[in-house]
Amino acid sequence: MRPLLRDHVWYVSAPDGAYVHGLGGACTLTGSHTYELLDRVAPHLTGEQTLDQLVAGLPDRQQTAVRDLVEALAAQQFVVDAGNEDRPHTLTAGELSTYAAEIAFIRFGLDSAERRFQQLREARIGLVGDGPVLGELLRAGVWSGWRHTRVVAAAADVDSLLATPRRDDLQEIRVDPADGPLDAWLPGLVRDLDVVLQVSGDASRADLITVARECHRTGTPLGQLLVDRAEAWMVPVGPAAETAAESCWRRLAPPPRTEDDWLLGPVPGLVAAQLALSCTSHLTGLDTLPAPDRPPGVPVLIGTDLRTLVTRIHRVSVHPRAEARERSPEAAPEERIGGPAVDGAALLDTAADLVDARTGLLRSLAEDELVQVPLAVCRARVADPGPVLPAWVQPPAVYGWGADRRAARLRALLAGLAVNGSLTAPANPGDLWGVDPISGARHRVRALPAPVVPFQPPVGAAAALSWDDAVVTGLRDHCEAILRGDDRPDRAVVDLPALVAETDDARVAELHDLLRIAGLDVRVEDLGDRLKLPAFSMRAGTGLRATVCATTVADALHDGLERLLLQWQTGLHPGRALAPARTGDGSGIPELVEALQRHGHVPVVVPTAHDPALREHLGHVVQVVLHGD
Repeated sequence: MRPLLRDHVWYVSAPDGAYVHGLGGACTLTGSHTYELLDRVAPHLTGEQTLDQLVAGLPDRQQTAVRDLVEALAAQQFVVDAGNEDRPHTLTAGELSTYAAEIAFIRFGLDSAERRFQQLREARIGLVGDGPVLGELLRAGVWSGWRHTRVVAAAADVDSLLATPRRDDLQEIRVDPADGPLDAWLPGLVRDLDVVLQVSGDASRADLITVARECHRTGTPLGQLLVDRAEAWMVPVGPAAETAAESCWRRLAPPPRTEDDWLLGPVPGLVAAQLALSCTSHLTGLDTLPAPDRPPGVPVLIGTDLRTLVTRIHRVSVHPRAEARERSPEAAPEERIGGPAVDGAALLDTAADLVDARTGLLRSLAEDELVQVPLAVCRARVADPGPVLPAWVQPPAVYGWGADRRAARLRALLAGLAVNGSLTAPANPGDLWGVDPISGARHRVRALPAPVVPFQPPVGAAAALSWDDAVVTGLRDHCEAILRGDDRPDRAVVDLPALVAETDDARVAELHDLLRIAGLDVRVEDLGDRLKLPAFSMRAGTGLRATVCATTVADALHDGLERLLLQWQTGLHPGRALAPARTGDGSGIPELVEALQRHGHVPVVVPTAHDPALREHLGHVVQVVLHGD
């Protein structure tokens, strides 16, 4: 290697080493003497000597330090190998002159710039779509050097597209009208191309999925643009199996409604230039360089706000309904049941992978305007992955609450994942099954209850850090649903202060004191005779009520008092919990099952972590259904 430090690289001393910055990104090289070593070595990284020559004569320890430093710089593309011989090319003198700036741009990041630009010139590039962005994309591509371009567009646009100015005499543009349905002519078009670029309006999202699937089948690299009045979304050019193009469009939430059209003036050209540059990067290998704002190997959607031209990158996970799912296959039945418990702190730390306002399993996880005293409260807004709900329905919102912020956020996260699981159909809808909560025996399930509007989480939907806790939560939800219909006038009134003292639970006593300080007189009625389990109906103030059932008196009192306090504090009336308030040992399943069986119900636990992105983080997501109801 003949190490050459790029001209655009700067470095300064940092508290923990040396901060190095280049046009491709920045990093900190740690070490107490790293800056001093870099400052001594940098003037010699001219590409004139090999690395072995540079370190010759140095003590072994210093040789190792210099080699490690150069390798670290090379890994970040701050140093390149000046000894690499450029690969041969067949560009003409005219091409070298006309496209000197483009070739220099490639050489700035990679070797063999002429050969790489030749790959772009030789590529057969196809454009599909309509609208002003398509015309601008063709112009941008031709100006960047495309030589073989084929366009399929609306018949009315054929003449204007054919009139696109060429930059050199070798450039060929063929424009055909889009006759007939897309799936009739698309396979023949894709077979003859090296790259497919598509521009579509929001109303044609299904066309984007159709093209993504065809390119995945043939292995043809694909780049796509979805453009509407106020925003544009781009899948960067690459193999469809790697960019997960279909998943991108299935994950993307509908755009906000607006009557203003911002796709005017220079905006179509700026949007098209992004896709044209992505195509150039793919064909020349520039897309292999490190991108500090894009994690390697993770599919992304790049969104542009047309009002401000601010661009943001959104991570995308493989969608369960996407055809290209080799990297995240459906889990085997035995892998969907049980398994080790998940660490709550670790799950919260990775929550950012699940939350994104436009592409996440959860649209948001935040405290927002919610009052945070005396309980911490968090709201999770859930993506509709189907979509299952009507387009005009707002994203479902669920809540988590607890003694502190982390507890509230964890509970809201679990509740949101429970709802997401209930809205996600399995990859094979006919393969729906559940298990007996005690024996684990499998049962065929015909269908889960359809979502209702306004949306309410289905009874029995639950998520927890352990399988047994999720099952207990779902079973308790069904028990409480039965008890909410109990309107007997002769229910026994419970002496709450005496019961709290008898329970001897510090948190229960604290919740009772908080309600008393709030001036609420809590009336508690015993419902335990219905299910032969600790169960209560609680009322306080005006309209504050909670119906709770658990396997211990302490858990029932805790959850009921906490829900009353939440209602008084925030005005929220969740009524139910989709995630356990306290982590347990999973005990109580037999008692809850027996209670439901006494009422003629056979509970079945359906694993609902169908989404591979959900299952990667948490597999303990279920929906308990009552078989035979």
